[in-house]
Amino acid sequence: MHPLAHFTFDPRNGDLYINAGAPSDHCSVSTEGDAKDYRVCADDGGTGMASILRIPGSMVAKPPKGGVKFYEITAKGLRNSMAMAIHSSGLLVQGENSRDFPELDEPYEEMNLIDLSETKRGLHYGWPYCYNFHAVSPEWKYKENASSETFKLYRTPVDCSLTNPKEVGEYQAPYSLIPPHAAPLSALYYQGRMFDRELGGKLLMTWHGYQPTGHRVVAYDVDANGKPLLTSTKEKATYSFDNKGACPSQKPFKPQGGLVQNASYTELIKKWDPVKGVRPKGAPVGMTVAADGSIWIVEDRENRTIVRLARTVNATYKETCQDFKAESGGEHGVSLAWRNAILSNADLLRGYEAVQSKLVQKYCASCHGKVQDTEIATDRFSTLDFLVKNQWVVAKSLEESKMYQSITHAVTAPPMPPGGSPQFFGTSEGESLNKLLAQWVGQLPTDVESRVATLTLPSVRRIRNKPSTSGTVCGQLEVARTVAIDPRESAKVLADGWKWVRVYLEKKHTGLFANACAWPEDGVFYMASERVQ
Repeated sequence: MHPLAHFTFDPRNGDLYINAGAPSDHCSVSTEGDAKDYRVCADDGGTGMASILRIPGSMVAKPPKGGVKFYEITAKGLRNSMAMAIHSSGLLVQGENSRDFPELDEPYEEMNLIDLSETKRGLHYGWPYCYNFHAVSPEWKYKENASSETFKLYRTPVDCSLTNPKEVGEYQAPYSLIPPHAAPLSALYYQGRMFDRELGGKLLMTWHGYQPTGHRVVAYDVDANGKPLLTSTKEKATYSFDNKGACPSQKPFKPQGGLVQNASYTELIKKWDPVKGVRPKGAPVGMTVAADGSIWIVEDRENRTIVRLARTVNATYKETCQDFKAESGGEHGVSLAWRNAILSNADLLRGYEAVQSKLVQKYCASCHGKVQDTEIATDRFSTLDFLVKNQWVVAKSLEESKMYQSITHAVTAPPMPPGGSPQFFGTSEGESLNKLLAQWVGQLPTDVESRVATLTLPSVRRIRNKPSTSGTVCGQLEVARTVAIDPRESAKVLADGWKWVRVYLEKKHTGLFANACAWPEDGVFYMASERVQ
């Protein structure tokens, strides 16, 4: 659900434009009434959701009485228009929070230019049928998904390949793309004094996303009408991708459906990650310009503050980072590799199940809920995903394992369970739990992250449930898709004249066909990587 509604005013006439977010990620199958009555997604357009609504300035000042409808739909097919800004020329720039594929490299967020003239109101900007420029959403793209409820109930009412819409309801492709999962939440044209030389007239935008492309504030150069300037070399367009413990790397813009054009930008605040003794991780939401020209930013990650961006000669911190040598497989890939490591070792599995039942569910879940990372799956390994991701357990290091420090009441971590909850510290059960956790942590492998790397595919690959041409085809990955694999030679399998490599795919990965294969608990599938003689 997207209950937050951003709004902005047209400076020319006072018209009010409001974001009405979509109620689902990619069109939920209705469970009310007869869902078969729908021919198109019920979440799109007709209900006033997934739209930008317009209220004329005259009605803003004096709303009509008697329950009269006084808004109209200006633009449809927009999942969540949290970033909106209207230039003095009348151009509305929208930053689209696109649907949430679980993979890190898709889909891209969008920048849409909304024409506010009467003849252009009501164009369709793609959601949930199209994404990026002209890519078709996987629910409708593959015939292998014909057994899914979405495919059976809905049809695509827009042509994603259309490049010159003329009629209300026709598809309007985005003006430019924003890096995947950046989550643009606010936009404005800077008119302040303090940064007039550097930012005067530019379009500023906050990227809130928790993924490696988020937690940034960027600036776009614009023309006299407020339209962001396009780069002349789109083939060389890149975006910054944060890497844990290392410098950001540059990734090329390679969206599914192709890169039609791209607007360049400058990062004003980048890599807003936690630095011990300096700052927690930041996530910019809204911003405004103060009377002196400084930029005030609301951020909501850990310290929930208002940050003032202003000139100073007394900067106290300059960040350094190490050169990045190899790309990791991303959080999801590492989580799945951990699952595979536990499932591959009977002792580790028994230890995990004991920690889960005797400690986590008995003493932790009452305060911490289900202790799960629902981005991957909700199953018996959700606790493992949470513990590893948040460093509650660190392989072979009790000093770094926050869970061990907490239950032993070490001075470096808050004691758990907290006061008022059932306690075991200082009891025979407590000693047993300490030993259980210490033994399991001491057995955990330290090389799991090296078992995951990313691979950009040079050609289309079929995904199978076992390393053999006789394996069931579970999905398909298109050319230029980036996927998490196990890069170790020892993990590759020779069969049927091919070398097969492990591929880590999340449960809802868009490359998997609906109902084709059961999803394994560690997300391990296989693809042919190279022929062997």
